[in-house]
Amino acid sequence: MRLAEGKTLEADTASNEAVIVPLGGRGRLSFDGNTEALIRNDLFRELADIVYLPPRTKYRVEATGTFEFAVGGAP
Repeated sequence: MRLAEGKTLEADTASNEAVIVPLGGRGRLSFDGNTEALIRNDLFRELADIVYLPPRTKYRVEATGTFEFAVGGAP
């Protein structure tokens, strides 16, 4: 998924676990009263910090610059 600067995605993991993986750019993830900066300048030269979200977690991703990320999930 790609978000332009200032755009947001709000979602809920429902009954699934989810992982947010930054692919490039800058974003901020908010969930359960926590906020984490997600930054990755180069997909092929930097390791990513990922965020695990348990089931029944509402979350919000905000692009603080152009931000591309993947969301993976499993029941």
